[in-house]
Amino acid sequence: MTNVGDSMSKKKFNHAIEFFIIGDEEAAISILESLDHQFVKKRLNSSVNERSITPEQANRLWNITFQNIEFLSFKYFKHFCSNKLDLPQVDVDDSIYSPPTPSRKIDLSAPEEFLSWLTGEVSNGNATIQLDEFDMIQPWGLVALAALARADGDSPVKIQVNRVNNVGKFSIALGILDIMNARNPSGRTEQGRTVKMRRINDFAKIEGVASEISHLIIDNINQADYIDQEETRRVIYYVLVELMRNIVQHSKDPLGGVIVAQSMNLGGVYESAPSIQIAVADHGIGVFEALSATHSEIEEPGTALERSLWPHYSGAFDETKRGSSQNAGLGLFFISEMAKLSGGRLLLASRGDALSLSGDDEGHGTIRLLGADYPGTLVVFEIPKRGVADFDALLKSIIGRAEERTTKRHDRKLLRYDIAPSDALEISMKIGAEDTIMAEKISKENLVPMLTKKKIIVLNFAYIDLCTQSYVHALLFDALRVAWALQMPIYVKKASEPVIDSLRLVEMYALSDVE
Repeated sequence: MTNVGDSMSKKKFNHAIEFFIIGDEEAAISILESLDHQFVKKRLNSSVNERSITPEQANRLWNITFQNIEFLSFKYFKHFCSNKLDLPQVDVDDSIYSPPTPSRKIDLSAPEEFLSWLTGEVSNGNATIQLDEFDMIQPWGLVALAALARADGDSPVKIQVNRVNNVGKFSIALGILDIMNARNPSGRTEQGRTVKMRRINDFAKIEGVASEISHLIIDNINQADYIDQEETRRVIYYVLVELMRNIVQHSKDPLGGVIVAQSMNLGGVYESAPSIQIAVADHGIGVFEALSATHSEIEEPGTALERSLWPHYSGAFDETKRGSSQNAGLGLFFISEMAKLSGGRLLLASRGDALSLSGDDEGHGTIRLLGADYPGTLVVFEIPKRGVADFDALLKSIIGRAEERTTKRHDRKLLRYDIAPSDALEISMKIGAEDTIMAEKISKENLVPMLTKKKIIVLNFAYIDLCTQSYVHALLFDALRVAWALQMPIYVKKASEPVIDSLRLVEMYALSDVE
């Protein structure tokens, strides 16, 4: 029978192999040094026998970890080396142009070179990107590639994946072949480590996908990495919803986007700040085209990226308004403020330019334009696992920052939180909490007609503990403006504190331009 100690050691060993395969040798060494070298030798032999790593890889991993201890020999080393054809082979067409790769390690700390290189190769229709030329690619880099390589898209980028190479194995484990070939994610997912890439192109799936990913990515073993696991999960859920909604609503990519989440525990900055990385990418029109159509003052892609992080800034309405019926222009603002207040990072790359934001201990952020771009839109959000102690307080702080930058003309309160008259008509908010199209439909087909008929309504939020500002906006923006014109109150009951904060914010800016 395997005891608990052996089980934990095997798990640590498997994590070390994962790090080694993606090119993070320092992280692999750090884990293996904590294990008994005889145990490591046994596991390496088994890994070679099972063909999860090659003999050459196992030999290197041993030598860089236990430099002063001779390994002797692998049980199967001579067999594998003398029978190379037993290993999986990848046929390479020498006539295919393979572009020179940028830095062999693709890291969020310095994304410019990779982005510029990738954009250049996309414009070269004859290029085939060879993943085995990289030593390491973080998940965001693979998402950036996958979104452009979907076989059912227009002029997909050609990618060659070597099943023996470290990066190739990691990309396959992350589901890149499934994404490229329009298949559902397959294979095992280890909770708290990696959530496989998946496509998203449907409003109806956003809430379920966000809930699934936010639960899968939280590590229930290393609880000490978090101040509070549930509070961090709520941030992840909120960010996932906003990013997926942006893709479905604004990208104009018929295939939607690609999304991934990864726990970043060891190596580099992650040694002192274990983090969770989320990345989404599409092959759509880009931020500049989306914003410049309604904002005449935007003349450069870099300006468009900076303005996209402002509150009430969107391609759905012009600079004279605070929102349209379905869009508040607050999605990327909320996400960027979460990065600032948690000490996290944000990368926003789109057609024409790229922008990076780094949060600090005081809740501020440093923004810089990178002079690189991406053939669509790529957003990477990274949050330290210990970055959030109280999600409700975080949301309240962000709403406060939005209020400070919103023109306020009226003090009249149309939303009431006291007991409604006995003849009021109650409406239970049971719809998907992130489907802004459905929320707008309820507003137009139910709320607005009832208000127009001078019927008093009560919105019951008992079934919605948390929702995005975008959802609340789609539900109440038009209704509040009608209520203002008719001087009709709207009653609210059983709303959580975060929902009430969001309701108060939409009430303030929905009336900011009415006379």
